[in-house]
Amino acid sequence: MLSERLLSKAVHQASKNYLKLHLTDEKVVPPPNPHKSYMLYMHVPFCERLCPYCSFNRFPFKEDKARLYFANLRKEMQMVKDLGYDFTSLYIGGGTPTILIDELCETIDVARETFSIREVSSETNPNHLIPDYLEKLQGRVQRLSVGVQSFNDDLLKQMDRYEKYGSADVIAQRVRDAVPYFVSMNVDMIFNFPAQTKEMLIRDVERVIETGATQTTFYPLMCSPSVARSLARTVGEVDYNREKEYYDLLDYLLTGGSNPLFTHSSAWTYNRFDYQNSIQPLSYNT
Repeated sequence: MLSERLLSKAVHQASKNYLKLHLTDEKVVPPPNPHKSYMLYMHVPFCERLCPYCSFNRFPFKEDKARLYFANLRKEMQMVKDLGYDFTSLYIGGGTPTILIDELCETIDVARETFSIREVSSETNPNHLIPDYLEKLQGRVQRLSVGVQSFNDDLLKQMDRYEKYGSADVIAQRVRDAVPYFVSMNVDMIFNFPAQTKEMLIRDVERVIETGATQTTFYPLMCSPSVARSLARTVGEVDYNREKEYYDLLDYLLTGGSNPLFTHSSAWTYNRFDYQNSIQPLSYNT
């Protein structure tokens, strides 16, 4: 919509004016503020293959570099500990944090030994939702988030995810199998793909509900300058005019009606609050 495009341009201009980075005179990380609490974020940038629409900081997986990277993460944790920092929660993003499950588990164990970590959250991909990985993560990770993006096979093929991670049916079954291992199981989805119809989006929401996931996040397809060309080449031009229309649809399906299953946690994230409701086909006038 016109108003949203104008707002986006205004925010972009404001960011250039106010979000300015300057070299710091600090030679070391400053000590913690005793009046603040801190969460530890750990980034694992390696992926087996790079998705064309992803604009996050990521690199093709090379085992020797990844193992060295994990080792350095553990060293950095001790350096931060020596500065006086402590953390009660740890979030591990990527990339694919589970790219080397043994290194990830060792790093989580070191984090728990080093800091007052009570809750660990981690991202993963569908091909890592297998018993060997799940058993290692159980107890170490309380909140797991899996990048599914869509349960439509045609869209998965467009995104170059079908061959990597399997069909929608395979992925859905893996999510179902993984749910009991964690306190919270989040399914990451994307909406407003160029080839996505309302019917596809409705079915995606239905499939999320069918998996039994306790949380889901629906992000709009974001075309950053770094991936604009590959995105247009692989999935087509993004129609931002219908983004709000699709968001309103999925929001109604998840939180509206007489018997909603989910409630908002943030603008994009929905928490499931009634696990006992029977799953009924969703209806919406298109």
